[in-house]
Amino acid sequence: YNPDKTLIDQYRTMHDEGHFQGMSVLKHVREISKLVISTNSISLLDYGCGGGVQYHTNGCHLYWGGILPALYDPAVGEYNLRPIGKFDGVICTDVAEHVAENEVPDFLNDLFQYANKFVFITICTRPARKVLPDGRNTHLTVKPKEWWVEKIKSVAINYPGIEVGIDWNNK
Repeated sequence: YNPDKTLIDQYRTMHDEGHFQGMSVLKHVREISKLVISTNSISLLDYGCGGGVQYHTNGCHLYWGGILPALYDPAVGEYNLRPIGKFDGVICTDVAEHVAENEVPDFLNDLFQYANKFVFITICTRPARKVLPDGRNTHLTVKPKEWWVEKIKSVAINYPGIEVGIDWNNK
């Protein structure tokens, strides 16, 4: 999966301005912890980690036994190298809706191809309060829950044995 470079550049600008630090994962530490424990996971990837402060400053990984995830975010300089290998669990919070609609299937496939045991994803189904430098809403794909569930199911079927956790970031 290769996201649109001009879009990534816009998100990079917003990251540099202090947006998208990675704090959305904090709302979901309990659900993630349950998945880590129930699947006996020992390696994790935070796909779309933002600035990483959720781990380096807030220590949210301590809620699931201290497993510090590998961090990946194509719009953050220190985390923009694609991960190598597979991880027991893939965490992806507040990212999917930022992907262009035509790229959603490739994006979801990319998430699943990194996972051995589970994928935990949160999705917002309403417009964001932020806009990209080009004026578009940062939530590029605003669709109802049913649309997202169908998209996820259509990819997950190719990855039998991967547990899927979905939550909705609409607060």
